[in-house]
Amino acid sequence: MSKIIKRILLLALVFLVLSFVVSDHNNSPKEIIRKVFKGSHTNPEILRYRIYAFSIVPMGEAVFHKVETQEFNGQSVYHISIDAKTFNIIALFFKAAVSLDSYVDRVTSDPILFKQKISIEGKPDQEKEVSYDQKQGFMTLSGVKRQIFPHTQDPLSLMFNLRKADFAMHKDFDVAINTNNKNYILKGAIVPMQFPLGSVIYNVYRGNADIRRREKDNPYHRSGITIWFVKERENIPILINVFASGILAKIRLVEAK
Repeated sequence: MSKIIKRILLLALVFLVLSFVVSDHNNSPKEIIRKVFKGSHTNPEILRYRIYAFSIVPMGEAVFHKVETQEFNGQSVYHISIDAKTFNIIALFFKAAVSLDSYVDRVTSDPILFKQKISIEGKPDQEKEVSYDQKQGFMTLSGVKRQIFPHTQDPLSLMFNLRKADFAMHKDFDVAINTNNKNYILKGAIVPMQFPLGSVIYNVYRGNADIRRREKDNPYHRSGITIWFVKERENIPILINVFASGILAKIRLVEAK
C-alpha cells in the first residue's frame, strides 16, 4: 500500500473519530438543554428537530407544530401535526418530505384519525388515513378493518400523551400502537434525574423502551428507542435515539418557541 493511500485512510479515520466525538457532545441531553433553553424555563409550543442518520449524518429537519383545539365530526379534538423534509444539500441526491396529522379525542386522549403523506421526488405520493373506533375496538385502513387493543395510539398521539404524562407518578408504560393493520406494543420505563445548569435545575426523564409486534416476540420484529424529556409545563422531548434494522437514528431538538 502506497504512502499516499495510507495517509488518506489515516485522515479518513481521524475525521470519522472526530465526527463521532463532536456528535456525541452536541447530542448530549445537557448540551441540548444549554443551547435550546439557555438557562431558563420556558413553555414552548413549537418544536424544531434535526434528524441524523447513523448518529452523525444530518439528513433533515422536523417541526412539531402547535397543538390546536378543533371540532372534528362533532367532537372536540386536539389536532397534532408534524412536517419533516430533507435538507437542501441532501435533496440534491434524495428529496423527500413527510406530513403527519393526528386528531385526538380531548376526553379520552385516544386518536380518532391519523393521516400520513410521504413525498419522494420522482415517485407518486404515498397517502393513508387510519380511522379508529376505540369504543368498538377496531381501526380501518383502506377499507380493511382490524381489531385493536384498548387505547391504541398512533405515533403522534403517543408522543402527545407522553408529553402530558406525570412521570413522577408513572415510571412504567405499556402502550398499544397500530397504523398499518399490525398491532405493536411500546413497553418501557422512565428514569428520573436532575441537570443543574448555572442557577437553574432541570428535571429530566429518560425513557427506555422496546417496540415489537405483539404477536411476534422475536428480535427481527423489534426496535429500541430512548427518549430524553425535560420537564417544563409538560414533558419536552429533547433527544430521541431509535435503533431499528441495525441502524441508529438520532432526532435532536434545536429550537423551542
